[in-house]
Amino acid sequence: MTNEAAITKKSILDTRVVDLINDLLLVVFIFNTVLLPNDTYNLKIVSLGALLLFNIPYILKNKGEDKNVVFWGGLVLPSIFILWSVILTKDLIGNIKYGYVLYILALLCVIRSKKLHFLSIMIIALRLLAAITLLIFLLDFTRLLSLNDNVFAQFLHNSSNAMIGKTQDSFLGYVIFLKASPLVLFLMIYDMKRRNYIFAILALGAMILSGTRANALISVAAFAVYVVFFEKDKTTKLWFIAC
Repeated sequence: MTNEAAITKKSILDTRVVDLINDLLLVVFIFNTVLLPNDTYNLKIVSLGALLLFNIPYILKNKGEDKNVVFWGGLVLPSIFILWSVILTKDLIGNIKYGYVLYILALLCVIRSKKLHFLSIMIIALRLLAAITLLIFLLDFTRLLSLNDNVFAQFLHNSSNAMIGKTQDSFLGYVIFLKASPLVLFLMIYDMKRRNYIFAILALGAMILSGTRANALISVAAFAVYVVFFEKDKTTKLWFIAC
């Protein structure tokens, strides 16, 4: 093997290792953002910080079309906002914990150019969120495990990552609102565009079970609008309208 070939092979290997590390950090960040948005174990801030530090040379050297958005919107403005808040409140740690998420915009160039699996990871996390919502409901509805006896449901509720309970004011008498539940609307539309209607219906159910009228009405309206105006298969359209 020539020196040039060896260098090329090593370069490819190094690139794959870097991409793998980025994807793993992205998994930790996205899953914690979706499932534990209150950052109970501080994994969200740690993973985002690691992503920024790991990619800061690439971010600073970015010459792409998004360089101004990345530099000013993802680095400069968040730093100014946090610094200004610290000056006003004298609370360094608190302002960093509330404002650090703004730095994710700085990773835009990394996600695009390195072709990280951001969308795929987000979809998996949202599917898990919808599944958790439906499972908590089904276990209580079938009386296999009540909301009060469900350790995981109570953990989410007590850690302020969710609001879980029963009320007559909601559509189905349940409130299983994980803080990232509104994002399931994106999952529903994503599945409808790909004609994954079973997954779309499950996502719709999770939105309704979140208990908020806004989530329920918007998701039902979005589902109906898509079926009526965008679904091209007449049989599928008629089937949904009949239902």
